[in-house]
Amino acid sequence: MNKKSNRDPAHIQMDIVVGQNIRFMRTVKGMTLQRVADHCNVAFQQIQKYEKGSNGLSAYRLTQLAQLFEAPFNAFFDPNYIKKMHDVYSDKFFNKGFNKPREFLDVYTALEDAAEMMDQAKIQDEMKYGKNC
Repeated sequence: MNKKSNRDPAHIQMDIVVGQNIRFMRTVKGMTLQRVADHCNVAFQQIQKYEKGSNGLSAYRLTQLAQLFEAPFNAFFDPNYIKKMHDVYSDKFFNKGFNKPREFLDVYTALEDAAEMMDQAKIQDEMKYGKNC
């Protein structure tokens, strides 16, 4: 007997995108399924299900993974994340200083963090001095 999913297609597609990005980040960081599973306190089979998109993830689990991979939380939801990273890795001019994809991911994360800090500082300045600061 075939078991039909009660999830809508958009939900299924988002789980697949998130799963692909998890797998990409895990492999870029050189981590095994078991390493990720241990961090999340689940069986490695559960991580496999996340990566395949057959199981959805809670916000808490995504937060655990973002911390483990040192990646921005929103990167999990970007359907073009892998393509963007691949394009960067294949750009000979940009990639000249990087030996491994992991080094780029570290730089990307640092830039995301810096941009977030600048946004927060701007909001604080606007609150303190008004919108026209």
